[in-house]
Amino acid sequence: MFIERILLRGFKSFGGFHRLDLSPGFTAVVGPNGSGKSNILDALKWALGDSNPGRLRIQRQQDLVFQGSVTKPPAKFAEVTLLLKDEGSFCEIKRRWSPSEGGTVLVDGEKVRLTDLDEVKRKWKLGVDRFAFIGQGEIAEVIQQGPSQRREHFEALFGIDVYRAQREGALARLKEAKDELVRLETLAAELRNRKESIAPEVSRALKAKELLDRLDELKRCYYFIKKNNAEKIILEVTEKIRLLERNHGVAALWPRLWGVGLEYGESKRQELQGRVKKLWDESQKKSMSLENMKKEMFGHGTTIKDFLGHEEGILKDLDKDRVFLENLLKEKSEAEKSVAEAQERLLHKEDLLKAIRERRKLIDEEIQERERKRNGLLKRKEHLERNLELLRSDLSKTGKICFDFGKERDELQIEITDLQGKISALTEDERKAQKDLEEALAKHGGFFSKLQGAASRLQKLRKEITKTASFVEDIEDTIYGQNYPKPVRHLLSASRLGRLGVKLSVVAETIEGPQKILSAIEAFLGGRQYWVLVEDLDAAGQCIKSLRDSTAGRATFLPLEKARPRTPSAESLIEGLDGVISWACDLIKIDEKWETAIRHLMGDLLIVKDYDTAKELSRRGFSCPIVTLEGDVLNPSGTVVGGSKDRKTGAITSRAHLLEKKTHLEQLEREKESLQREIELLEKEEHSWSLRKQSALRDADLVKSALEETRKRLSRLEQRKEDVECLRQKALKKLKELGRGYLNVLQELEQLKEDLLVEEEKHLSIGELKREEEQAKVAVEIEAEKLKAAQDILNRIASEEERLKKSISSREESARLSGQRRKFALEALKALGQQYLSEWNARNELIGRIHEIEKEIGLWENRLSHLKKKKAMADMRSKERTLEIEELKLKKASAETELAELAEMWDGQAIGPSPLEETERRPEEIKKKIRQLERTLKEMGNVQMGVLSEDESLQKRLEYLGEQLRDVSSGIEELERLISKADEHASRIFKDALRNINSRFSELFKNLFGGGEAQLRMAEGGDLWESGVEVIACPPGKRPQHIGQLSGGEQSLAAISLLFAAMEVAEVPIAVLDEVDAALDESNLRRFAALAEEYGKRIQLLCMTHRRATMEHADIMYGVTLSEPGLSQIVGVRLEDWD
Repeated sequence: MFIERILLRGFKSFGGFHRLDLSPGFTAVVGPNGSGKSNILDALKWALGDSNPGRLRIQRQQDLVFQGSVTKPPAKFAEVTLLLKDEGSFCEIKRRWSPSEGGTVLVDGEKVRLTDLDEVKRKWKLGVDRFAFIGQGEIAEVIQQGPSQRREHFEALFGIDVYRAQREGALARLKEAKDELVRLETLAAELRNRKESIAPEVSRALKAKELLDRLDELKRCYYFIKKNNAEKIILEVTEKIRLLERNHGVAALWPRLWGVGLEYGESKRQELQGRVKKLWDESQKKSMSLENMKKEMFGHGTTIKDFLGHEEGILKDLDKDRVFLENLLKEKSEAEKSVAEAQERLLHKEDLLKAIRERRKLIDEEIQERERKRNGLLKRKEHLERNLELLRSDLSKTGKICFDFGKERDELQIEITDLQGKISALTEDERKAQKDLEEALAKHGGFFSKLQGAASRLQKLRKEITKTASFVEDIEDTIYGQNYPKPVRHLLSASRLGRLGVKLSVVAETIEGPQKILSAIEAFLGGRQYWVLVEDLDAAGQCIKSLRDSTAGRATFLPLEKARPRTPSAESLIEGLDGVISWACDLIKIDEKWETAIRHLMGDLLIVKDYDTAKELSRRGFSCPIVTLEGDVLNPSGTVVGGSKDRKTGAITSRAHLLEKKTHLEQLEREKESLQREIELLEKEEHSWSLRKQSALRDADLVKSALEETRKRLSRLEQRKEDVECLRQKALKKLKELGRGYLNVLQELEQLKEDLLVEEEKHLSIGELKREEEQAKVAVEIEAEKLKAAQDILNRIASEEERLKKSISSREESARLSGQRRKFALEALKALGQQYLSEWNARNELIGRIHEIEKEIGLWENRLSHLKKKKAMADMRSKERTLEIEELKLKKASAETELAELAEMWDGQAIGPSPLEETERRPEEIKKKIRQLERTLKEMGNVQMGVLSEDESLQKRLEYLGEQLRDVSSGIEELERLISKADEHASRIFKDALRNINSRFSELFKNLFGGGEAQLRMAEGGDLWESGVEVIACPPGKRPQHIGQLSGGEQSLAAISLLFAAMEVAEVPIAVLDEVDAALDESNLRRFAALAEEYGKRIQLLCMTHRRATMEHADIMYGVTLSEPGLSQIVGVRLEDWD
């Protein structure tokens, strides 16, 4: 036997698909460290069922799957396939694992459990894989093992561990049996002591029981007489009542008639009250609607009020501006007049100055004499002119400031009006955003609540699915592990693994149907439900051979070629009989392949409801087997099987229960999928409304923030407007003061100039002329200054007039827009008011109809009161006639009560005459005798009647314990014989194996070391099962010593000798060695390579190495290398072809 092929797919570092074709000889796998050689050994271990993370060099199952490299993506699963070959026979073992599907094991294409691999490995002699598969560094374990560990390895190698396990199990059972024996003996002694202690009380209880029996007989007689008397009274009174009730029918008719009238009146009143309630509900709805309209009308009214207030403010500002404009126009008219007058005066003065200058040319000489005096006046004039210029500059600046403040005030007013409009719009937006937010919150809350409920139901459903799946697995384990006998289990397992080569089934697995029907069929079949169905006698013979070879026990087979289906008969006997259900085969579903065999077993089986039906059929001469739903069986031979059901269910019932649970599990899975889809939809809706809620919340916050910011800005602008107006008023006040100062200086300057003229006129005429000229010049200048001042004032008035007109136009536009909005709101309020009036009229109409119906209800209540009086009078007349009947009924009830008490007291017991003829006496005499017996019992004191049943129970338990003691004693003897036999057999096998290994170990040691000697021996001071195995080695030229005391190379050679010797004696077909030659020098390496080559001729040897000498002796060599980081590649070479 050898491994012909290894297929790797996505296993560890072997990404993609890799194939290793092996031969029965020596195969070497070479490559640098870290290239993935050891992963081939891990693949062999894993495929043969090893799942230990330490031995597979992994931390979790995911580490088995190829993790990906630079050019290859990660694998989705790891898969290893082994093809075993033995003289023309083949076996394919495939193991696969993926994160999504978990692990699967296939043997020849059939899915098996991981534990079933042990039987396959034993068949193909791979049960010692842990000894023959030596991993990297595990060679040191052979050296470091203690004697006890070494013995355990040898026991596993030669199958002695099975005997050890059997022996330990038998010892544990023996100890339990001895403990049970002591417990049973102690319990039996306690029961005997208890029986002796209650013996006196048992004697008193027996005497009391005799008196109680006598007392019971007397009471029966007494109650028999009382019963007869009560029955006579009941008959007499019943007859009288019947006569009275016959005459009482007419008297009782009138109350019923008046009652019918009352019922009609009451129903009419209730109908009217219902109509009132319905109308009242409609009225309440109308009232709620009116209340909502009031709120909406109030909102519109508030809006109109706000618009009116806004318009009123605008109109007030317009009035102020118009008054100011009117005054300004008046000032402008006066200024224009002043300018015209100043222009006329200036022309006149200029003409006068021209005439004077013409005169002055003639008398210019006289001017020099008065020059000095004139200079003083001129200095004063210059001073006044400088002051006048300063005042003119201040007046111009202050006027500009007033104009700027006025312009800023108008701009602020326009911006304030715009902000007020924005606030109204933002207030409406805030109301809409709040409404949207409330709707989103309500919708989101509803969907979130539904989602929470669905998630809770899904969690409960998942728990139920897990519980049901676990229950299904438990039932399957019960069916295949407990219900089926061991031989049947063996045959089913062999059939699944493909070792039998025949088709078979079990009776219990070929039928399906309702639980009650299958339970009845199971009771009928009994042990036949475990019969094995095969096609022919040859198939039965193969199964029997398999059972015999495996010592698995015996089984009953039913070949199809021997099956003779039974058919129902005597159908005429079951026609018209209640309780007959049907023929069993008509009520169940049968596997078509095995239907002939099933009809052979129960083709004529009839199923009925109960035992009485079955009994009736049997007495009619029904010749077919009958089974009841309770499991009672009536066979045609006349035998009847029945009683309580066994608590342990059979395979048929268990399979039916299993199918029912699987159906329920599938239904739960469908419900889970449906619920998951519902949750997905709810999650989408909840997420959608959550987004809408967040959006609405953001919109509401943005609108609210914008509204607050706008209101703050409006407040700042209004404050700024007040400040600007205050500064403007101050500037106007200053402007008026500067104007007055300017006029005063101008008047003083004119007065000074007049003084100069007057002074000059007092002297020479020439001076007068000069004075006149100067005066005229000054007058011209004054008039020019006046004209300039008047024109400045006129210009300022014009600019102020332009500004006021723009302000008035802006305010009029704002008032017009506010009026339009107010008009729209007023129209909406008007429409709402009309709707409110319509609803109010409808509600009043409903209230009027309610009042009309309430009046009608009052009329019906009066009629009902009259009918009640009539009915009361009829009831009184009927009651008088009923009293007599009631008295008779009371008498009858008293007698019936007495009779019922007698029946209850003696329920289930016969009350009749006593066999002692006590019925001839009067009841008083019988009662006297009863009291005498009761006194006698009382004088006996408290008698424990329970000791009678306890005494009987103790006797039965002592008998039962006696049987158990005999069974336990025989079981102890059987276990002791089994332990002795296991000791003898294991000792013989172990000693023979140790002797053969020791002989071969010594030979191999001498070959590898070129001399010396080595031996295995049992450790001293231990018993048969506990003595360890010691290894003593004596290399050439050295003294004997334990293997652990040798040098490193010597230890490796000695361990290799021991391993090869053990594998040879155990006839291991395959050995895998992972770098066991790593610690050997060149000379020892050559010896190891020669030994490996020799053993490669007898067994399949697979050696991972990177030593050249080992490679040279191999038949096939595979190279393992890393084509890129994390990705191993395999290259194979047959060395004989290479040579």
